[in-house]
Amino acid sequence: MGERRVAGPPSGSSRPSGDEPSARSAPSSRTEPVPSASSQAGASPSGEPSEAQKRRARTVAALVFLVAIGLWTLGTSAQIVQQAMYPAVVPSSAASCAEGLETLHRALDRARDAAEGDQDAEAALERFRAELSAEWAYLEGVRQLCSTDAQRRSLDALERLRYAEEHAVRREAASLAALRRQVASDIAP
Repeated sequence: MGERRVAGPPSGSSRPSGDEPSARSAPSSRTEPVPSASSQAGASPSGEPSEAQKRRARTVAALVFLVAIGLWTLGTSAQIVQQAMYPAVVPSSAASCAEGLETLHRALDRARDAAEGDQDAEAALERFRAELSAEWAYLEGVRQLCSTDAQRRSLDALERLRYAEEHAVRREAASLAALRRQVASDIAP
């Protein structure tokens, strides 16, 4: 009867080791270190950021990068759409659609004549475009003057002719240059 029993688990249960300190063991003399302010903020004692801080920094950097790319993409896309869908209209000096169409047609004839006879396709194309640029800069202004379907069809046909003439200048200069080289090599001693 003089025995002293220590309260523990029932006799049939097993206790995993290390879960609870035994009642017979002496109290530990170890003391837990008090966390410093820097370790409480997540930094390691050596002053380096913790993994959570590094992960957060990478996430913020990626978001800043993606936002910058997104804003740049939106800005450039808006400029492209504005230029393609809503070009700046330079008012035409022509008083009517018919006068504007006639001015554009004369410029096209003058440009075709200026590009003839050149051996270099690039130089011929450059002269062709230079002759067109003065009057064709007012194309959108002429387009606004043309209000009927017939006038718009005429303007459309004139634009198609312009691009056909431009391709013809390029093709003609290239084929003519090749023919001139062949003749020069056949005739040369």
